[in-house]
Amino acid sequence: MPTLDHAPFALRGFLVVEILLFLSAVPLSLGGTALAEERLASRGVTLEPTDAEAVVAGLSCCAAVILLPAIVASWVGLFRRRWWAPWAYLGTTVAGKVLALATGAVGFAYEWGLPGAVGGAADVVTGVVIGLVFFSPAAADYVRPPDASARTP
Repeated sequence: MPTLDHAPFALRGFLVVEILLFLSAVPLSLGGTALAEERLASRGVTLEPTDAEAVVAGLSCCAAVILLPAIVASWVGLFRRRWWAPWAYLGTTVAGKVLALATGAVGFAYEWGLPGAVGGAADVVTGVVIGLVFFSPAAADYVRPPDASARTP
């Protein structure tokens, strides 16, 4: 009886779910920040950014300019089964988490429930994708091809 390997199909399904969660998390988190600022302003509280917050905001914008295209490139590479894609995906994931830790440690943070839930679900899906591309039978699709210059005639 032949067996079917469902890992590549599961990987693509989880990638689609992750992209949808990513696209929905961005407007939700921006809306939560605007909601927090509006609520604070209605109560007469104004928060002036400190120098450290301004520096972190500038660095996070610069990092986002670098990370967003890298994340998209790693998604495309995973869909097209390129050998470099799992490492690019792992690198962008680690860099994104380090950036989130660095920016969350400075200043005032407000988050309402829905963006937190979407972010948590996205983190779980990211872990599943990393597990699939490194530790499942789908990992065989991401093996580096032999170097053409090393071949002997």
